Amino acid sequence: MGRSQSYETGHAVRAAREVFWRSGYESASVPALERATGLNRSSIYHAFGSKRGLFDAAVQSYLDEVVRPRLRPLVADHVDPGAVVDYLAGLRAALARADEIQGTSGCLLVNTSSAPIARDDAVRQTVAAYRAELRGALRRGVAAHLPDAAADELDRLADVCTALVISAFTLVRVDPPSALHCRDTAVALLDAPRGSRTPAGGAGGHVPAGPACSRRLRTPYAPAGSSATAPLAGTVAVNVPSAATVYVSAPSPAATFVYSPAGSDVV
Repeated sequence: MGRSQSYETGHAVRAAREVFWRSGYESASVPALERATGLNRSSIYHAFGSKRGLFDAAVQSYLDEVVRPRLRPLVADHVDPGAVVDYLAGLRAALARADEIQGTSGCLLVNTSSAPIARDDAVRQTVAAYRAELRGALRRGVAAHLPDAAADELDRLADVCTALVISAFTLVRVDPPSALHCRDTAVALLDAPRGSRTPAGGAGGHVPAGPACSRRLRTPYAPAGSSATAPLAGTVAVNVPSAATVYVSAPSPAATFVYSPAGSDVV
């Protein structure tokens, strides 16, 4: 019995999705797409209109078959308190596998955001919508995990966790250990004692040094290797027993807070 047209189309889209995921839209040649899908050029153009049409179908497939199944426990009517930690555990497992596409190529949409095709309005809107969907799901997961936290703290944690997940997807292609560290930092923030997870956003105020940690801030405006005092309200972002890097939301471009035990050097 012959395969149905819908099966053939779905198979072709999934095969093309891997090519776009690994190579990016611009570097995915039509011959490579022909080899992957088993369709010739005319069949691809007949079914999808163009290479761009096939890419759009691949992105929709990525959202429906890769992204949303993993987010489903975070957007259910009832979100389990451990759902967000389970999501991050699954993310770590995927990123740690060098034999899996996510462990070598990160996220199709994050990769697309830094490619020339992201200048296209429709693509830009798709990437922005993906980020909003991810953030919304993580916000629900964080709220279930920390039911007593205030709304503004939940918002900040959702923002930070979203940034760390996206950073992990970005870094895994070039620096897998740092990608895993981003994910681990997100878990550490969620499990930190209440009141020591993130500083309150906004200008004004000062992050003072205390007995547990010395605190310095490296910003995009400072030369490489230099540090600046943190001009943010709040007292502590996270308590750590040894050096760690934590990303936080700020009104300025992303900043890196580097913590180390009191008395040691901060670089």
